[in-house]
Formats: sequence, structure tokens, C-alpha cells
Amino acid sequence: MITSFVLDTLEETTEINQSLKWGYRLLPAFCLGDGLASLSFCEEGRDCPVFSLADGFSIETASPLSTDVAGLNLMFLAGHAVVYFVLAILIEYVNTFPGVAALLDRVDDKKADLLGTKLVSEHPDVVAEAERVRSGSSAKSGDVVVLKGLRKVYATKSGPKVAVRNLSFGISRGECFGFLGINGAGKTTTLKMLSGDIHQTTGEATVEGLNIRTEQSAIRQHIGYCPQHDALLELLTVREHLMLFARIKGTGSASEQSVVESKLSQLDLWSFADKTAGSLSGGNKRKLSVAIATIGEPSVVFLDEPSTGMDPVARRFMWRVLCSLSGAGGGRTSLILTTHSMEEAEALCGRIGVMVNGGLSCLGSSTHLKNTFGNGLELEVKLPQPDAHASAKLLNACGAFDWAEAGSSGQPISAALLRTAHATLVAQQQEGEQTSDRGSNTTTASGLVCFDAQNLCDIMLRSTTEPLCCKATAQAACDWWAGEAVAARLDDALLNAFPDGCALLERPSATACRYRVAGRGVGLGTTFRTLEAMKAEGLTAEYSVGMTTLEQIFNGFASSQENPEVE
Repeated sequence: MITSFVLDTLEETTEINQSLKWGYRLLPAFCLGDGLASLSFCEEGRDCPVFSLADGFSIETASPLSTDVAGLNLMFLAGHAVVYFVLAILIEYVNTFPGVAALLDRVDDKKADLLGTKLVSEHPDVVAEAERVRSGSSAKSGDVVVLKGLRKVYATKSGPKVAVRNLSFGISRGECFGFLGINGAGKTTTLKMLSGDIHQTTGEATVEGLNIRTEQSAIRQHIGYCPQHDALLELLTVREHLMLFARIKGTGSASEQSVVESKLSQLDLWSFADKTAGSLSGGNKRKLSVAIATIGEPSVVFLDEPSTGMDPVARRFMWRVLCSLSGAGGGRTSLILTTHSMEEAEALCGRIGVMVNGGLSCLGSSTHLKNTFGNGLELEVKLPQPDAHASAKLLNACGAFDWAEAGSSGQPISAALLRTAHATLVAQQQEGEQTSDRGSNTTTASGLVCFDAQNLCDIMLRSTTEPLCCKATAQAACDWWAGEAVAARLDDALLNAFPDGCALLERPSATACRYRVAGRGVGLGTTFRTLEAMKAEGLTAEYSVGMTTLEQIFNGFASSQENPEVE
């Protein structure tokens, strides 16, 4: 626009600019600007100056809608409104075909495996499932969704990056399949490939026997998709959303109203039926997205973290809805669910797959994964409160080593404890008592009960933060020592009871411990009897025993996941 205006002001370039304007008018912004600029010279909205070069340089007048003023620009704008709109629709439609998009987005797939992506070994269950798919057994058994070597590679600044690595598995009709994995593991990318949002680099997949690369238009008649981020129109109401997608799914005008009302009841959205989507809470937006995904009774529904932002009551309600759709509730809809909630995966999914670095690391039911990857039993133990009698003896013993002097001088009180530990250690050695490397309890000649004094000495000497400083009270320090004595006795007792495998996994507080026990003879009955005996001895106040949880198994696999945001 600026170039054309400057050229028009110069007599030497005015003629060539008239020719250049035909090219400029292909741009709608130029037509708008040039038309407004021409109208700005009009007098009283009627007489507009027109520069003529027919008989030398002259100025004539014309009406505002003349082709020499704004008329020609208006005609071009009218043409643009039709041509560019059709062109935009055409581009959007062509891009919905993964095969066409694959031609426009090529990447060096062979180079991707040479960039050092950490591979995770596949479990035999995953290998067996891939072999079932390769042999064609999955198609013969009527699997609704079949992935065969599905792979996606993105082009990044540092080179090709594998997002999904050769997935091969099948999903039967009515099954709810759970996809687990940390952010960036490849779950959403897999769903986008199956729904035709993006194209696969290699491999193939079918939905209802239709190829995702060549028959995507037919596939969309059978699927519903709840994306990770709500794809809602904020100015439309909940009812209008459901009516819009009911028409897109082709439910028919006769049943349209009943379908909308059914979804409002099914997802408990009647209270928000006439509210705009932009005014809904995050949980209700997710419920609306699930309602849109399931409208029209699709045979396959992709749910990408559908419970995000929901409160516990709404989440449980949605679980019942999804169960009624799948085979667990007598339905015939196959669900593919991605989630970060282990509870949700156990409640809904018949089979669960954990993705790590784009590949499937394990596959099976929740119970199968626990039995296969669980390592023994998990013990949650709460220690009893420190024994007042033992604390009193410790307090008296520490008082003999200038406790008051250490506290008043601003020095760490741990010095008094250290001297007490040394004295106890000397007494133990003199009396010939055997001390355990792991902290067994002993009673000195003076009647002082403590755990391994040598360990206490080591703790005191290694400490650089001086936790037991002069701000701590003498009673608190002695209570800590007495509590550690009980913890050491418990640790020693568990090692003796489960010699084949006992490990302290976590100690979140001074009175709480979490152990894992494994090996021969480890069972619920034996473990309960052992812990009951320890409770009778005063080593535990409360305890619980359980199998390895799905969350712990997931964390074990996720620990080998590379950071997907680092290129």
C-alpha cells in the first residue's frame, strides 16, 4: 500500500504503478487500503479526483463507486470473500487426509534411531501381543482397533525425534484399554494418529477394519474423540454444542432433541444446559467434552485424560457412565483411555499398557501387572511413641555430661549426646556385649537402654547441619534417641524375620516407615503373624500390609523415561 501510494505521487512512475496494482489487488489488505485512500480525496462524498494519462497528465472527477476510485477494489474484495473462503476450506479438508499430510511433512526416519534415544526393553507380554497382530490373529478375532508397527517421528531443531515407537496391539469390541505414561511418552500422539489429526510416519492401523491413512473419512463415522484440551466454542451453550455435534454425527432431525436430552441426563449437565461453555468450570467442560465424544453412539471412543479438573464426586459419576458404555456395563463401545490417575485406570480398564520413550513397556490387566512386576509386599508401619522410662534414663545420663553447660553456652546439645554415646560404647565393650552393625538394642550395667552407640557416634560426627542444637530441649533430644532405638530394633527384627529380602523404602517421618519384604515364605498370613508379634513387643503401634500398587509399578517404568522437552 505504501509503495503504491509513493509511486502514484511521482509522475514518472504513475503509469507503471497502474499496471502493478493488478498484482497488488490479489491481496485483500491492499484493496481495502487503496479503496479507503481513494475515498479520502472525495469532496462531500461525491466528486472524487481521478488521475488520467490518456491525453497527458490530467485530473478528472468520478463517483466513489467508479472503477477508477473504489469500485474495482470492491469487486476484488467480493471475489476474495468467495475464492479465499473456498480455498481455506479446501486446504483444511485436504489436510484431514494423513496420506496428503505425509507428503508435505517428510522426515528422515532412519536417522531418528541413531540420535541416542534411550530404548526400554519390551516385556514378553508386549512381544507376544505384537506377534499376535503380525500373524493376523487380531483381525480374525474381530479386534476393533489394530495397530501394527505404528510409528511417528517429528522433525526438531536437533534432528528427528521418535514420539511413538512401533506400537503393535489390538483392542477388542467393548474393551476399555488404558494408556499410562508420563507427559511426552507418546499417548496423545497415538490418539491423534488414530483419529486422523496427524499422520503416521510408518506402520499402519485400522479402526473397524478401515485404514487410518486411506479411509479416514469413513473412520470418522465410527469414532468419538475427547481431546486433552477442551475443543469448545465459548459462546455456544451446552445444549447448542450437543445439538451441533448431533447434526454433524447425522442423528437426524427426528431424534436430535431426544439425543441431546439423553446426553444432558447421562452426564448430569441439565443445570448448565443453557450456560455458555466459556462460563463453565474445568470439570464441567470435561464432562461436556465427554458428552460430545460419546454422542451418536460411536463404536470407538478416544478419551485423552477425560477426568482432568474434575472433583472426586464428578469423577466417580463419569466412571459409571464410561463403564456403562464399555463391555463392563453391557455396552459395545471400545474405549481407549489415557490418564495419570492409577485409581481411574484400575477402575475402568480391562487391560493397561505403560508407554516409555514412545514404546510399550508392559501390557496386561492391573492384577497381572502387579503379580508380574510387583516385588513382594509393602509394609506401612507406624512406630510407637518414645518410651518415657527410657527417655528419663537417657536424660539422666546426658545430664552427667554437662548437658546444661552445653545448652547455655550456645554449643550444640549433640555434644552431650555424643559423650553419652561414647560412654555407653565403652561400657558395652567392657562388659563384652555384642553390638549389631544394624543397630541392635543393648542394656548397659547402669540400666541405660539405647541402640548401637557406635552408630550414634557416627551420626553425630558426620552431621554438618547440627540438628540437635541448643534450641532443642533436653527432653526432645532424648525422645529422639529413644525413638531411634525402637526404629533400630524394628529394622533388626524385620531383617531376622525376612532374611531373603527386606528393604527400607521410605521413612517419611520419625514415626513412620515403609518396607518391602520378598523372598521365600513371604505371604500375607506369615507377614501378619510376624507384625502382630512385633506389635506385642512394642515395636509397632499400627501397620498395614498390601501388594505393590499400580502407581509404584508405573513409577518404576517412568523412572527410565527421558525428558521429552529436551531436544
